[in-house]
Amino acid sequence: AVVSTQSTGCKDYWDKAYVKELENFQNNDEDHGEVWFGERTERKIVDWMTENIPNMGISIADLGTGNGHLLSELAEEGFHNLTGIDYSASSIELARAVNKGSPCITFLCRDLLQPCTGPERGQFDICIDKGTYDAISLSPTSATDRQAYKTSVLTLLSTSSSSRFVLASVNWTV
Repeated sequence: AVVSTQSTGCKDYWDKAYVKELENFQNNDEDHGEVWFGERTERKIVDWMTENIPNMGISIADLGTGNGHLLSELAEEGFHNLTGIDYSASSIELARAVNKGSPCITFLCRDLLQPCTGPERGQFDICIDKGTYDAISLSPTSATDRQAYKTSVLTLLSTSSSSRFVLASVNWTV
């Protein structure tokens, strides 16, 4: 099936996609759903993290976590202060089910396009984005959504000079 690029920029698209992935997982617990950008890109992020971040207890947020697969991979490498954030309740439900046995991973249902006023403000040393900014860039309200997202990321990051934002993108390069 051909997917409109603009549809991936809409919450409704992701809600429907994760309802389907959750149904698939409930019927086959080995089907954890899509690994967005593929396992190769994910492996590059995990390898970079293990090579460059010596503190395994550092607080890490996966923005647009989907099924939480990236966090699962980081947990396998020894990272143990992991949080997945997604605006799709179905995504969070899937991620919790897939990662049920991992006490070092928590999941929050939160819209990163809305102001961050909760206890997660300034709580993360590293925020990782693997395709979320790309999806936001495809939304019909892309210009304002991108700015709102950037504001949320800055609000989530700790004020430490060692805090980092890790971005994997097919549409943006820095």
